[in-house]
Amino acid sequence: MQNTDWTSIFRQIPVELQAQLMVVLNNRAEIAVETIFRVESPFVVLRGRMGGTTETGLMFVLPYNQLSGVYLSREISDADVQAMFSTLGTAVPKTGLSAHGTTDKKSTSDIQSTPAVPSFGRAPEATSVARNNLLERLRAARQAAAPQTNGK
Repeated sequence: MQNTDWTSIFRQIPVELQAQLMVVLNNRAEIAVETIFRVESPFVVLRGRMGGTTETGLMFVLPYNQLSGVYLSREISDADVQAMFSTLGTAVPKTGLSAHGTTDKKSTSDIQSTPAVPSFGRAPEATSVARNNLLERLRAARQAAAPQTNGK
């Protein structure tokens, strides 16, 4: 994919879904995104943690040529996907981020009052979602590692 394709995709992701976003790198490493700070032509700046770790709040500056893909770590309806990407390729991004990662004043009247670039504090519901996802992964790993009995 070209850099412009990646910038378009990152700008379409609403602020409330950023905490469920996973970025996959070419080396198969995953980054659990907390916040997207800047979307530039050659790179994206975000805060998150490496997949499989608990160390949060790390800053990543990722060049697009190192990205393999992105996905949301939750179920999303067809209507939500359609709404999110209906403006893909148009001049007004859905999140209100301009090319330099700042709020575009002309488009903010069309979006909710949530700031396009959130503050450093995470929303309580984002924290509980991340906690529940981590607990679910730990339970699944524990269950997979438990010795299986054959009914004896």
